[in-house]
Amino acid sequence: MMNMTSANSKISWLSDAHEDIEKIFRIILPQHGREPRDGQIELCHKMLDSLAGKRIALCDAGVGVGKTDAYIVAALMLHKHKPALLCTGKGDDLNENNSPFVISTSSIQLQRAIMDDYIPFLSNTLLEAGMIAEPFTAQVQKGKENFACRDRMLYRLSTVNMERKNPIQRDALLMLKTEYDLDRIPGLSGYDRARVCVPNTCLDPCEHSDVCPYMRHVMNSRVHPALFQICNHYYLMADAEHEANGRRALLPYYRGLIIDEAHRLYDAVQSICGLEVSEKQVKLLLNDLRTARMNTLANALSVSFDQLFRAFFSQAGRGDLYRRTNDCRNALRETLGALETVRRSMIGWKRTGHISGRINSMVTALKRFDDGDNTYYCFAELDDTGCAKLCAVSKSYRAYLDKLLWSRDIGMVLTSGTLAAGKDLKFFKKHLGLEHNNRVTENITPSPFDYQHHCLLYFPTDMPRCSDHLAFREAAAERIAGLIQATHGHALVLFTSYTEMKDIFDRLEAMELPHKVFAMFKRGDEYLAAFRSSNGGVLLNTKWEGVDYPGDQVSSLIIPRLPFPRRDALHKGKLNDYREVSQFIREVAIPEMQVKLRQGFGRGIRLVSDTCAVSILDGRAAPGGSHHDAVLAALPACPMTQELADVEAFIRRNKPSDYFRTGGRRQ
Repeated sequence: MMNMTSANSKISWLSDAHEDIEKIFRIILPQHGREPRDGQIELCHKMLDSLAGKRIALCDAGVGVGKTDAYIVAALMLHKHKPALLCTGKGDDLNENNSPFVISTSSIQLQRAIMDDYIPFLSNTLLEAGMIAEPFTAQVQKGKENFACRDRMLYRLSTVNMERKNPIQRDALLMLKTEYDLDRIPGLSGYDRARVCVPNTCLDPCEHSDVCPYMRHVMNSRVHPALFQICNHYYLMADAEHEANGRRALLPYYRGLIIDEAHRLYDAVQSICGLEVSEKQVKLLLNDLRTARMNTLANALSVSFDQLFRAFFSQAGRGDLYRRTNDCRNALRETLGALETVRRSMIGWKRTGHISGRINSMVTALKRFDDGDNTYYCFAELDDTGCAKLCAVSKSYRAYLDKLLWSRDIGMVLTSGTLAAGKDLKFFKKHLGLEHNNRVTENITPSPFDYQHHCLLYFPTDMPRCSDHLAFREAAAERIAGLIQATHGHALVLFTSYTEMKDIFDRLEAMELPHKVFAMFKRGDEYLAAFRSSNGGVLLNTKWEGVDYPGDQVSSLIIPRLPFPRRDALHKGKLNDYREVSQFIREVAIPEMQVKLRQGFGRGIRLVSDTCAVSILDGRAAPGGSHHDAVLAALPACPMTQELADVEAFIRRNKPSDYFRTGGRRQ
């Protein structure tokens, strides 16, 4: 039991930390152009309490709240004020006050923003104001595939014909002699990168292990860690798995965990505890075998995998759970036998440890199908690029997540703009196995934006049913064209399928509209840049988050269909776990739709001065539609209309004159 002196001490330092938060956000940051926001300040206080009390804070923070500044300041104040404690970490006993905080994100863009913008600004500002005694730093932790393996690099340099190599790619390869971070090497081809990066399974033993640049990077970050360790969700889960299995941890001991973009954590968890064999993985394995002069084995294995994928997609059926047909079983066992033949043939070969690692992973995954393991959802599907893959997704990922993360005796903050499905966090808690965790605290901070005056929701009531695909697409294209004219372009159209996007793009192109229409096909970055410089163009996209369109770039956000989850094999597998379809729709399908709808809605208004008309063409969202209430529950309160003329009036009322003269963006 805590004695009175220690209790008073805790109250004292925590009170001082809270006082500093008030001073930072209400006095210091406003001197540097940051307006004080009550929601942000309250959020920071709650984040500090959770980190200090070793609780798990679920923080839904609407667009514009400023959650990134909030959690950095909360962690910094804990670091500054909490008395030093001796604690047992990874390896030797460490001083808790010198241990870092981990910030896990799902996007490179946010990682860069934290490193290049948030951390330098707050460090310099607070140092200048005398709030901290010395600057604080951050470092990005990346996976093995981002670093050069010395052994593979030397082998690549010894086998490539430099005289025939493209000069830019040749210079990139030569840079590998001194630069191990592959992201810092301009001009390095994807082909070369795949052949020099650190493999998932390293050589054992490796003659270069004592000078391995990647391991040196890992050890340096453990011995001299920056205050903030930034990684992605996959790296976080890999570190947790390493530690749980008694392997060397990837991250240094950390005293607090902040998971930003927490709604994407599920994807990383499924990747870590799920298994897959894809055409891309097979291609890499075959290339490795041919590089190692095992052409005969590679050719035989290629035939086996071709038969395997053909059997699964013709018999098991794409989009369905795996059915143990004779053709599939025979193809599986033939492929497993071929893999075993390759593995036996490599005994005694040098530089083949990474090949063995690939083979072992494939064997483990394929056995889930061969054994008919009912603890996994097993299915075949095509990825976004059309490549086939066999997937085994664990049904027990919640227990896995609890073991790896939630059981840790540290404070955690899980935050995002879309943790809440409707007006609460029930779906997110159940989704990640936190619904019965007594350490969990909840906080929903609404956006400070004035949606009542800056946003208009348009729900047409005369659209065909979505199930009538041809009629709906014809009507949707006509209505999108009308909206484009009403808002003078400046439109973003979010689709739930690539096929529908292509269909409507072709229809809009045939109409010869006065505004250029761009669609995010394979050269996405190129089309996005063209849209942003188009001064009033229209962008069709299937990406509902991760891209910002501030100012008048997007003054019209159009959503043809409600973003319900795809009816793929995984969806069908989850459906089978429910007694009634209605329960599945209520507890899974609708909450997933609401989360994605909120993500899409957030593309429309990114700044406090932004104004945007949001149009949802799906009749199920309209007044009287089956999901109208669910849609309204997911979105902030906004004025609504069923008339296209009101959309045009809204734009004319809220946009400056140059918007209509040039179609330009507000500066």
